[in-house]
Amino acid sequence: MATKSKNRRGISRKIVFGYILILVITFLVSTFVFSQATQAYLLQDTRAGLRASADQMEEIVIRFARARVANEVAKRNNQESEAQNSYVEQLASVRLASRVIGSDVAIIQNGKLVYHSDQDMTVDKLKELINSAQARTTNEIFEHREITLNDRVIANLIVYTKMEDIASLRRVFMWGLVRSFAIGSVIALVIGAFLTKRVTKPIRAMQAAIQGYSFKQPIENMGIKTGDELEDLAESFEKMSDRIQDLHQHQKEFFQNASHELKTPLMSIQGYAEAVRDGIVEGPEMEESLDIVIDESQRLKKIVEEMILMTKLEDEAESFRFQLTQMKEIILGTTRSLRSMASNQNVDLDLELKGDGIGDFDVDKMTRAFVNIIGNGIRYADTVIHVQMTETARDIHIDIWDDGPGFEPGHADKVFDRFYKGEKGGSGIGLALTKTIVERHGGKIWAEDVPAGGARFKMIIPRSPTDNE
Repeated sequence: MATKSKNRRGISRKIVFGYILILVITFLVSTFVFSQATQAYLLQDTRAGLRASADQMEEIVIRFARARVANEVAKRNNQESEAQNSYVEQLASVRLASRVIGSDVAIIQNGKLVYHSDQDMTVDKLKELINSAQARTTNEIFEHREITLNDRVIANLIVYTKMEDIASLRRVFMWGLVRSFAIGSVIALVIGAFLTKRVTKPIRAMQAAIQGYSFKQPIENMGIKTGDELEDLAESFEKMSDRIQDLHQHQKEFFQNASHELKTPLMSIQGYAEAVRDGIVEGPEMEESLDIVIDESQRLKKIVEEMILMTKLEDEAESFRFQLTQMKEIILGTTRSLRSMASNQNVDLDLELKGDGIGDFDVDKMTRAFVNIIGNGIRYADTVIHVQMTETARDIHIDIWDDGPGFEPGHADKVFDRFYKGEKGGSGIGLALTKTIVERHGGKIWAEDVPAGGARFKMIIPRSPTDNE
């Protein structure tokens, strides 16, 4: 089991792997985008540079073309010296300009290649390059310009550069990107490892606290103050621990109280049954003993039934059969069944029911709730129990109070606890059942002392159980 738990402690590795995966994906995407963008930029910049270079050389080519024509004419007329000197000067200007712009330059005049920065270039090779460039099957970028003078083409200027030069420049940029990304990745991984440790440390603290949890050693304060969802999670675990502790304590109290409540009638039944068996009681005393056995059996049965019902009501799966009915009719039906009990105790039932209180209620369970409250009041009332009902568009308000001695000081909040019993109490489950029934209807109930004397129960029950959700 420990090995299995150890194998699952990989959240830090998962986070680091996630960092690395993100870095790799980011690098690949960035490299692709940067490569495409750089190539597009360099091509655009190269073309713009070639156009600018052609513009700069245009006047130089005009002078060179005129000097060359003049030199040819002078040769034919045996006047070479001055024309040749001019031609040599213009040729030098062309060579200097081609070196300055850093691109290959070719000049064609009258179908002849009169200048090229590459000495091995011929007109045929140049035409082949031009055709390949137009078909985009070559690695050169061209700028072709027709040089005109007096509306007559006197030469063709071709300025071009090789793609491998652009590729070399792009490789320089890419290596710069790779180095920068490598340095950034190392820094990111160091920071990521630090952040991973900060994330996993509170998780391990929570794991240790949860693994060491027990009823004797609950989770009290993990000391996790991260200011984020991990702190919220730790607080949730602490609250869960408190709820489990409360449930455990209630369970212990329930078993203790239930054992006590069941023990009393069982002992009574056992005692009288043994007395009858052993012939200790005879005649009328035997009949009285059997009556006591029956009464205690009925009491025991009632306690068990209420405990079972209490368990069912607290189970969300226990279905309530809500139906459209009148709260007024539920109260009237309850008081009719209790009038005989009230009459025997010389207690009057005073009803003041305003409106019908139409809504969705579980008739049987609400009847049981009213039987518990009014029946409890009959045991303590001196002369009268008041039942008042008013309604709003959303809720039904019900007040039930008596003129008895009221609650013991500080006990008004305890009457809904399981097995809480006053001086004349029954099983101690009835009012706890009542509170559960009211809350399952989406309502609320509380108890308070009547200033003039007596105990009051106040209820607010929505017309529909979903109204207060």
